[in-house]
Amino acid sequence: MASRVDLGPGAERAVEPVVGAEAVARNVVTNVHRGLTRAGRPALVNGAPGLVIVPRERPVAVVSFTARAGQIVEIDLIADPAKLRAVAA
Repeated sequence: MASRVDLGPGAERAVEPVVGAEAVARNVVTNVHRGLTRAGRPALVNGAPGLVIVPRERPVAVVSFTARAGQIVEIDLIADPAKLRAVAA
């Protein structure tokens, strides 16, 4: 399993991919306190299951999931403001 984060070219630093089911799960649990899960709206992202994170009026992230054999094997999070301008809330 792997997760990747795209914060865009203006990000202070690149976010390294998280690899391995345990590491990805720990990363998700660590970030639950930020309230992102409560702000998630189910969505199709490029035809696949995903979430649009909308804590207020504007989307702050899009999350997509890649599944194989009934298990999530990749998680991608896009939080690049330039890419999110085209996302409907």
